[in-house]
Amino acid sequence: MASISRPIRHCAGGKPSASQAIAELANNLLREIYANIARHAAPGSKVDLSVMLRPNAIEITQINPMKEDMAGADERDDELPGGHGLASFKKQLESYQGTLTTSAQDGSWTLFAYIPVTVIDDSPGLLEQVQV
Repeated sequence: MASISRPIRHCAGGKPSASQAIAELANNLLREIYANIARHAAPGSKVDLSVMLRPNAIEITQINPMKEDMAGADERDDELPGGHGLASFKKQLESYQGTLTTSAQDGSWTLFAYIPVTVIDDSPGLLEQVQV
């Protein structure tokens, strides 16, 4: 299992913009996703994991084939083993107006998380940047 040594603390633009609470939530969700990959992905399968840092949000997408013993039926995330952790994260994300959706169809597991980030623009205005 991979470890996350550098936490997410900023979005596109290079300026810190995620609050400490949002940064912790995003990093803890990534740890849960990595743990679920280790538990539920089919051995030797390809796992697609994308973390997009947008100016006002963090978007996480995961797609992977499920193990054969789990791939036989379409199931909701709260019925999959380990789904209780994701259900908790879903509630946390919703408290910040974010979303977490999962689906299991045709032997493939998909997760999408949207974590809004409040952008604090404290950069100097154009007039403050120009020295006369």
